[in-house]
Amino acid sequence: MFCYKITEEKSQEERALRVKEEEQTMKKRTYDLLPEADSNLSALQASVESSAQTLVVLAAQWEKHRAPLLAQYRDARERNSNKAVSFLIIMMLESYGYLCFRMY
Repeated sequence: MFCYKITEEKSQEERALRVKEEEQTMKKRTYDLLPEADSNLSALQASVESSAQTLVVLAAQWEKHRAPLLAQYRDARERNSNKAVSFLIIMMLESYGYLCFRMY
């Protein structure tokens, strides 16, 4: 029991150490960027604008592919719906005796 408790405490301390090391790394990166803040900010803004333009282009390309696919889907759904309605109408008419498809 005592060994388990020590092992558990060690694991918790190692996790806490990893978190602190990650925080330290992040702070170091931030401090490294501070002397050139203006140029880094300009580069970041340019990168964001470029990404936004790329997204607009990709959205337009997707729309070119999406529109015909959506039309095909709607057409297939309508045809399937029409078949189902026709089937139901035929079944109702047959059940009332209006249609007889008997082969003699």
